[in-house]
Amino acid sequence: MYAQKKDNATLKIRLSRMLQVPWLRIGLTLAVLLAGLAPIAAATLTDTASRPVQPPVFPQDVRPSTMYRWEQAPGGETRILRSENAGQNWNDVAPLPEPVLQWVSLANDDRIVFARTRSAIWRSENGGESWTSLSGLPSRPTALAVAGDRSRLLLVGTESMGIYRSYNLGQSWLPASGPLGADSPAPVAITALAMHPEDNRIIYAAAGYWLGVASARLTPLGTYISVDSGQQWFEMAGAALGAERVEQLIAVPGEPLQVAEVRPAGARIVEIGTNATVLAALESPDPAVRASAARIIGLSGDAQAAPALLARLEDADLRAGDAIAEALGRLAAPETLPTLFEGLSHDDEVVRARAAYALGLMRTESAVPQLAEMLLKDGSMVRKRAADSLASIGTPAAIEALIVPLSQQELTPARHSAMQGLERVGRPAGDALVGALSSPDPVLRHNAAEMLGWIRYDGAVPALTKALSDGNASVRAQAAWALGEIGTQPARLALTKMEKAEKDPEALEAARMALARAQRFAGAPEYEPAGSFSWLWQGLAQVSLLRWTILGLALLLCGWMLWGSGQMMRPNQS
Repeated sequence: MYAQKKDNATLKIRLSRMLQVPWLRIGLTLAVLLAGLAPIAAATLTDTASRPVQPPVFPQDVRPSTMYRWEQAPGGETRILRSENAGQNWNDVAPLPEPVLQWVSLANDDRIVFARTRSAIWRSENGGESWTSLSGLPSRPTALAVAGDRSRLLLVGTESMGIYRSYNLGQSWLPASGPLGADSPAPVAITALAMHPEDNRIIYAAAGYWLGVASARLTPLGTYISVDSGQQWFEMAGAALGAERVEQLIAVPGEPLQVAEVRPAGARIVEIGTNATVLAALESPDPAVRASAARIIGLSGDAQAAPALLARLEDADLRAGDAIAEALGRLAAPETLPTLFEGLSHDDEVVRARAAYALGLMRTESAVPQLAEMLLKDGSMVRKRAADSLASIGTPAAIEALIVPLSQQELTPARHSAMQGLERVGRPAGDALVGALSSPDPVLRHNAAEMLGWIRYDGAVPALTKALSDGNASVRAQAAWALGEIGTQPARLALTKMEKAEKDPEALEAARMALARAQRFAGAPEYEPAGSFSWLWQGLAQVSLLRWTILGLALLLCGWMLWGSGQMMRPNQS
């Protein structure tokens, strides 16, 4: 014990002597200070170096990530809990009177949720605060699927009446047709439903028949697909005699014509292609069936079916004809090009529009001259398709063809279609529109400036700034509007200068209004240089409390070594 105390005293004396050396004490202090600052610097640089500053979020209905869970409560009811901070905290909402078997929420509105129980479908439009039991279903619900797109399509599989669908969140219902509809020869049970995550029009269903005399028994029927939101159904795979029922269907990402069947014994993937049934459906008297068959062929990518589609290009039904044109475009079979080019000169406007649609989907550059002429001279339907196709092709020549109608002063059908096409092209059309700002035609300069505002092409700011000095007041006003839509700091600066110099009353008012709109972006340039004050402040604001604590302790140690070590570390002379 004595030896240990002696060693501690010796160490204390040596440390004290070291700290009495000024240069050594200062060196140690700097080392400790750098060690304390290192976590702060690392966090700041990692989080903010070369980071683009995001534009401000405009007022809208933005909520934290909402999650739900449920627990079986005594008495048979289900306790529902909701979290609005990604599961950190949970709060009770209104319970349901039965055990929950399935839960689905709208992808684009997580406050609208559906719960399937044994006897009903329940809907809440306020995050589970209150519930409504959906009425009108003729049989007990057995499966549920809901789309996350604007259609708000809700599908319910029933125990004995097939599939019912609703486009108003369950306020009214429509029965499916074909083998999964209520008019089937035997009661149809739906055991599983699924939607493809990349296209909610594609739906999968597993079904069975109730058969028997003394007592009904469910006999699996097969798995089916619909490519038109549940209206028409095609068989993907039949069920073998004595097969187990499909309990779940899982869509295969990137493969719209495949789905995984899950049974108690395991899972397998089934698919549909261009089979004899699908080809025969192209000749169906029902145009909805023809349209669905064409879509399946297009999704399959089977170019061997192209001749069958070409034979139906003049289909009398608009919906079926468009589906056929889309399928031809998806297949992109070179052997279809001669017939499609002939279609561009067909006597029937509808056929010309379909041929233009297919060639656009195929991105056929050689069709640009004819499409450009159709955009200027043909009927409204053809103009729209021609503009869409030029936008899909997207080459410089196609973009230039879309710019030509901008020289029309009135909002003609051709100019309107061209504007829609340019908006579809977006930023890739920016440089060509900037070039149009130098045209000797003031109408073209005016309309090109308008389109640059619609697509918010920030690369046009220098050219639009120059246009603020255009000899035509209308062009100056339109350039000001476009800069207001773009809203970057250089755009605001240009508008501020224009507001001080502009003499024309209308152009001045346009500059003031544009500057007011651009203030939405005030303080948020697209990229802020590293090293600026706000860049540093944003980085420091992200540093964790632990890193600040480490820095504080390091500062205390530095102070002790610089000022207090001489007294605290002085050896005992007694």
